[in-house]
Formats: sequence, structure tokens, C-alpha cells
Amino acid sequence: MTVETAAVTPAFFSFPLNSGGRNPVAALHGNGPDMVGSRGSIPGIDIYPAAPGDVITLFGTGFGPTEPPLEAGQIPGSAANLASDVEIAFGGITLLAEHILYAGAAPCCAGLYQFTVRVPHGLPEGRLPVAATVQGVSTPQGPFLAVLWPAADPASDRGQ
Repeated sequence: MTVETAAVTPAFFSFPLNSGGRNPVAALHGNGPDMVGSRGSIPGIDIYPAAPGDVITLFGTGFGPTEPPLEAGQIPGSAANLASDVEIAFGGITLLAEHILYAGAAPCCAGLYQFTVRVPHGLPEGRLPVAATVQGVSTPQGPFLAVLWPAADPASDRGQ
């Protein structure tokens, strides 16, 4: 059997809600525990959309080497930034570097990458496709970020 290898094969994790592959990206508000997504999309789970200005954390795999370098299967235990630049886009709008607060290994887990970003103002409301590119390789299509502009009372849209 022939197996193809590559330096990077980036992909975001998503919450599998439908078989069509278009699902909410696995993301938390801040560092959690509240999940990002359309309200009520996961019964019994406190989940609500992101709003401009929110800090959210997305999760993925296959984004490549880090600094400091990690061995396969090694649990980082602390921050390890991506060794290559990454571009992240919501709805085709690429985030400015200043909106990407952290891009690297998740300190908790081997092979898990986390991206802590500030949701920029100017995004439209809705289910915006999430994409990232590292070393010229883009993530597969499918995951989306649910964005909702806050109402006069922000707590009303967030179930708080």
C-alpha cells in the first residue's frame, strides 16, 4: 500500500451535527466552557454564537511544526507556537495578524492545535465558513462559525 505524506495537512475539528459535512467549528468562548454555535443546535449544551469583539478558541490538527519543537505524541504542557505563519478567515475575510492571539499546540493534548482569536468587527451575521492556510495548504471546506451581532442587551442573545 502506498501512503502519501505531507509536512502539513491542516483541518479544523467541528461538532458533527449533520452528515453533509457543514457543521459548526469546534470552538469555545474564551477558554470555555461555553461552546460557539447556533443557539439550541446541541440539545442540553450551553452554546451561543460569537459576536464581534469576542475572544474565541478554535481547535484543529495537522498544522505542522511548532517552536519549541514537539515530538510525535508529546503533550506540550505549555505554549508552543506554530513555526509557520497561519492565515485564518471567517466568511472569506482574512483576520489581521493582531486578531490572532495564539496559534499553536494546545498545552493539554498531543497533536491538538488551538487558535485563540478575536472576532473582528465588520463580519456579517450568519454561518460563516472557517478556513486556514499554513505553508500554502488550506483546511478543507465545511466548518462554519456562527456569528450574531449583539442585541441592545447582549445577555439576551447568549442565554446568560
